[in-house]
Amino acid sequence: MSRGYWRVVQDEVNEALDASEQRGMCLCVKSDRTKRLLDRRAKAGDVVAPFPHVYARASYWRSLSPATQALHVARAVAALHPAWVFCGTSAAIVHGLQVSEPDPSVVHALDTRGGKGRRSKYVVRHRMRPGDDEKTEVVSGVKVTSLERTIADCLRTLSLPAGLAVADSALRDYGLSREDLANFVQAQPHARGSR
Repeated sequence: MSRGYWRVVQDEVNEALDASEQRGMCLCVKSDRTKRLLDRRAKAGDVVAPFPHVYARASYWRSLSPATQALHVARAVAALHPAWVFCGTSAAIVHGLQVSEPDPSVVHALDTRGGKGRRSKYVVRHRMRPGDDEKTEVVSGVKVTSLERTIADCLRTLSLPAGLAVADSALRDYGLSREDLANFVQAQPHARGSR
């Protein structure tokens, strides 16, 4: 392939990176050709690949807080997998709740295939309970568990300091009361950590 061809491809990729930055997300790539090009650029340190098929300029990525990085990844992964329902800390970040020490390279999603949940390097699948599919909403283009379910899941599963960060931001940013938070958790009496 000619040098001119690759220059055109590089220009297309740069335009796509610009557009994704403007949308507040990482670039999600489905094309093998573009993925190979971006993988080479990642190896050179020009871009980062925080999640499979998800890229951002290294300088832009470093300018973001970890929570904003996680939100950028969630939006890109949602574009790659529109049927996924994000939950736990991924949903909390999308809802705008404070999550202490988020890992941008890991997303939490409901296992819609009826499994018991499992973890891979990049995706933590959580078991879906009866009625979960009715308690989803779309926030900023990302399908997530409801605010109530998200808060309850974080309070049940995170360490006490991390759960308190989510609870404090829910109280502050959404005007919820302590009783509201307790009711969210009590609505899931049989879920692990509810007690």
